[in-house]
Amino acid sequence: MQVPEGHLDGAATSLIRQTLASVIYEYAPHDVRRNSEELHAALVLRSVLSYQLQICLVQQRRRLQSMAGRFAAHDTLSNPSQLVVDHWKQFVSRRSVAMTPGDQQLRYIDRGRLGGRGDDPSMDAGQATIRPDAHRVNANLKHSVTEPVLRIFPRAMRTPSRSCSMIWDAIVIGSGFGGALAALPLVQSGQRVLMIERGGWVGRGPDNWGAYGAGLITPHYTADAAFRVSAGRGEYRASAWNCVGGQSVFYGGASYRFRESDFEHNADVVGDSGAEWPFRYDDLEPYYARAENLLGVAGSPGPRFEPARSTPFPQAPPPLTPSARRIAEAATRLKLTPSRIPLAISYAASGNRRACIMCGSCDGYACASESKNDLATGVIPNLLRQGLTLRANTVAVRLRVRSDRVTGVECVNRVTGERELFRAERVLLAAGTLATPHLLMASDLAKVNRAGHAVGRYLTRHRNAVILGAFTRPPNPTAEFDKQIAILDLYESAGSIQQLTPPAGLVKAYLPPGLRAPAVRLTSHALGLLVIAEDQPRADNSVTVTWKSTDRYGLPALRVNHTYSERDERLAKVLVGQARAILREAGAVFTVARPIQTFSHALGTVRMGGDPETAPLDAFGGYRGLENLFVVDGSALPRSAGLNPSLTIAANALRIGSHLAAICDSHHGGAHQARRSRHQLPTMSTR
Repeated sequence: MQVPEGHLDGAATSLIRQTLASVIYEYAPHDVRRNSEELHAALVLRSVLSYQLQICLVQQRRRLQSMAGRFAAHDTLSNPSQLVVDHWKQFVSRRSVAMTPGDQQLRYIDRGRLGGRGDDPSMDAGQATIRPDAHRVNANLKHSVTEPVLRIFPRAMRTPSRSCSMIWDAIVIGSGFGGALAALPLVQSGQRVLMIERGGWVGRGPDNWGAYGAGLITPHYTADAAFRVSAGRGEYRASAWNCVGGQSVFYGGASYRFRESDFEHNADVVGDSGAEWPFRYDDLEPYYARAENLLGVAGSPGPRFEPARSTPFPQAPPPLTPSARRIAEAATRLKLTPSRIPLAISYAASGNRRACIMCGSCDGYACASESKNDLATGVIPNLLRQGLTLRANTVAVRLRVRSDRVTGVECVNRVTGERELFRAERVLLAAGTLATPHLLMASDLAKVNRAGHAVGRYLTRHRNAVILGAFTRPPNPTAEFDKQIAILDLYESAGSIQQLTPPAGLVKAYLPPGLRAPAVRLTSHALGLLVIAEDQPRADNSVTVTWKSTDRYGLPALRVNHTYSERDERLAKVLVGQARAILREAGAVFTVARPIQTFSHALGTVRMGGDPETAPLDAFGGYRGLENLFVVDGSALPRSAGLNPSLTIAANALRIGSHLAAICDSHHGGAHQARRSRHQLPTMSTR
């Protein structure tokens, strides 16, 4: 399908670049092992890029070719095989000619045709027509952008299931904080672990700083997993994050421990929900310390409101920026106690880590310099070196059960539509607070749990709001990342207040062209504060499914129902008032407050607890009614506290993973077998 001259704009070019970067990261992972997938990654890239060059304007080809060469050499952790790099460069120079109309189809590696010639880099890739109109305009977007090439198989395509012969020690569904940190103790104990991730790798480079680098407008925040939200009188359609590393790739790095009081009974928060932690802060503290070390959290204990610690922060924080100092001084004049936000960011270069350059594109963006310690640049690549097998772009659609055990995970390849079945001794579910109950209900597993009525219910997401203060002069003229100061004086009674960097990228992306320039100028004159109030876990706030419609993978449609209680709104109002006072004291001429409607802090839909009648999970995440199924993500947390939940999800996952590693029989040489198993799993298939 030929694209008319002048059809593509900056948005399309950015999307193509990010898609191609994802392809490269997916099919040439960050490791030093050489297998046929990595040796022939160039063949995949050659076909995809040739197709993209066909549909692009002539003047855009050089830009794409340059991008491919830049990403080919971009591996800050360890260099891939030089053979692959050479192939990437050779193919760009040889195959940049337009394909003929009769050859307008995507080509993929056919592992069945590689046979014994896996070391011959000159062989042709197997080819298969996936969809002749893979490039088409999405009329729902403001810009004429192409659909990512990794979401192209037809909805109706249902190829027969193919079963993998290997029985894994553990399958982990999801690669976010829950999945990655629960997998770590299992991999390090020598177990054969398969990680299944719905999304692909997020490319890193200058495009992450661009106008279309904000996470909410990248292909990784995808309608491929969209759902309907009913919120009070309103209803809207929302999307979900799908990428290796989960939301950690785009989060702002805030890594807070919940406070001791958050683990104690609080009737004002809990009400009649029955939400209770099955352990206390002291039980989780060693895992908090370990998670902070793995994520390289930079922080310093505040003068007040700090929980007990057994170890210091791994890093000291950097000096305050002028804008952060301005907020801190204003809070101090109001008799408040500012403290530093603990951030999972490398401020000093060490090992494979680069030092943070303090750019403003951090919160809500993938880190172009890879100094934000998200899971995709730190934890997961190290796990791959230690034997983890990762299957990206793979959608888990069913958990197969026999008697009281999960016997397999049925998956769909997002690229080809092929259905596959993987088997394991135990399954760790970490798909996310919305996707985890979605999979459980799609597999009809609420009925096996005595607390099945609670599966999908008691959803919390914090009562958040952003308050912007406008100043006569730009308070942060160098556009540094200034998310540094928090005010916790009202924590026990209402919640937390944290500094944030105003999201200029989102403003530019979402507003009409005529309003972008003035809106960005206004953003440059603003400082922002985020307020977080703990919301009540209520049964009516829930995730449900309907089989009246299904998606292309065969999953039932997902619906989310959520409203805040009067108490939640009252606490948020208190915090917003305090935030406005701080900004006015700092010199703002006026302030604007807006609620946050995302589910980035969603928790509690498959909660832990001591009562088997009200909590689907036991104290170690075990799903009651099935002896080998465990839930390790945010859906397991019964309360949300008043702070960012990522570090608590990570610490709890480490705790559960360490428990499973201790009680399960370790396989001697398991890590070695896991490395070899990667050859048995085709990354792409055309069968």
